[in-house]
Amino acid sequence: MDFKKIINAAKFPTVLLTVLGAMWVLIGLLLSRFPDSGLIIIVVLGGGVFVIQCLVIIWIGYSKVKKYQFDLLDATLTAGLASAISTTLLNLIASIILIVLLLVAYIAPSTTSKPLGTIGGAVGAVFNVISLLIVSAISVVWWGVISLIGGLVLGAIGGFIAERTNSQEKPSEKKPKQF
Repeated sequence: MDFKKIINAAKFPTVLLTVLGAMWVLIGLLLSRFPDSGLIIIVVLGGGVFVIQCLVIIWIGYSKVKKYQFDLLDATLTAGLASAISTTLLNLIASIILIVLLLVAYIAPSTTSKPLGTIGGAVGAVFNVISLLIVSAISVVWWGVISLIGGLVLGAIGGFIAERTNSQEKPSEKKPKQF
């Protein structure tokens, strides 16, 4: 088990998964301005992004066994690592966006909130930012662990499929290792 090889193999899939998730967050943020139809589109897009991300994680396990000749354990760890890191990055991005939006809401208050210059507005802003930081930290850890477990399972499925297709090939049809 070569950890440097696993980390290098997980770089591109991590970026791919993070970009897919970030696109969904940004589209969801834009569509949240449309209360009814926007919510439906956000939910449908979220389901689609989830399915695509699951397929990408399975592809990670499959391609690492099939193309890069990893064993099943290395392919599984690569998929789990890519999944956990991308989810952690995505949660951090979403948390930063939420904190910025929360502070903007206090700096440019609506008629229903107290302005930041008042005592109530300042206390509310500090309380809400601290609460959001705590919830974000819990979310990063929780979803990081969940995505690690899911990535390990889906990566193992992809690696297993690749091993099964490798074992079903005739010895004369097997391709030599390419680096």
